[in-house]
Amino acid sequence: MEESKKFFTTSEAAEKLNVHARTVRKWIDAFSDYIRPELNKRGHYLLTESGLKALRDVQEQLKTGKKTLKQVREDLVKSGRWPSRQNPSTSPTVQNELQTVTVRLKNVERVQQQILEILEELQSGTEAVRKKQDQLKLEIRNATFQQRLEAAGDTGKTKRKRDGVLRLSQLFR
Repeated sequence: MEESKKFFTTSEAAEKLNVHARTVRKWIDAFSDYIRPELNKRGHYLLTESGLKALRDVQEQLKTGKKTLKQVREDLVKSGRWPSRQNPSTSPTVQNELQTVTVRLKNVERVQQQILEILEELQSGTEAVRKKQDQLKLEIRNATFQQRLEAAGDTGKTKRKRDGVLRLSQLFR
């Protein structure tokens, strides 16, 4: 006696379940991990007896409880008939990636903070330079004014002395 698995096509499964073949394909797509269909060379689904039984189970749950596919999936997971998928965010690879990203983000935040501190120092330094420039301009104006007063009152001063003060004032303009 030859041992060969009996396979059902989606059309044959649809006939046995009294539904349309598209409905069977929809259920297979939604519950492929539970039904576990195989594919032939043309890419068509082939179902075993256990796959057909799983389809009947899905059909019964959809009919009796008026549930959605999502609700049926949740019920299958709760009852232990369908293993829940591992949450991808808890896999070790994702955890390592998440940790790496977190460390890098903290480094970026630290560097940003340092840049802000340096920027504040530069701004205060720039403000100090502006104040010093204003102070020097005021001193130059006073010196120039003083020089003009002296020149007006004392015409006997030497030209060399005036030229020196003028040159000095021209340096700071």
